[in-house]
Amino acid sequence: MRCTIPVDVAFLLDFSTDIGHKSVLEVKSFIKKAATAFNMSKGGTRAAVLHYSNDGSIEIPFHYFSNVEDFGAAVDRLPLRRWRNRLTLSYLKVHDDFFGLYGTARTSVPRIAFMITNDVFGRRGNYAALKEVALSIRNAGVHFLVIGIGNHINEKLLLDIVEKKTDLILPKGFEALTKYVDISVGLTCKAEGK
Repeated sequence: MRCTIPVDVAFLLDFSTDIGHKSVLEVKSFIKKAATAFNMSKGGTRAAVLHYSNDGSIEIPFHYFSNVEDFGAAVDRLPLRRWRNRLTLSYLKVHDDFFGLYGTARTSVPRIAFMITNDVFGRRGNYAALKEVALSIRNAGVHFLVIGIGNHINEKLLLDIVEKKTDLILPKGFEALTKYVDISVGLTCKAEGK
């Protein structure tokens, strides 16, 4: 599956204490394959990466790379951070630094965010605030696709974050993640009409 229109796509990654090295490699592989399927190029699709972490660390801003090879090399270099997730703060950073009024995402192309998580949402967090921030990002025209991996996912909470049920994908494990590249890219391209 190849997306034929330029988009700005952000990958929001869960590299928390709950994820191991092998799983990180699977996530990185998914990101690189998705960037390829979105036809990343100069003047075309751009990609960015944010870690869920204590402060929502932007690892790769939109304007850093204009080709999939350099972007993929940067993804390979991403560190494994063992921090606890603070999703509401990370979402605020996504809104402000990526898609908000002063963010670096373009308003002239579709804007997409892939949230990839294996977090046990039931244990912590201000979920009302998280839902409100996610809604404000969607209201800014960002299409959310959420990938919740594993047996400890709170599906109800993830459904509150997405606009439609079809925007939520639930692979059984990280090893199955790359099988969902075509489905994920297809869902977002179809939603944008291309």
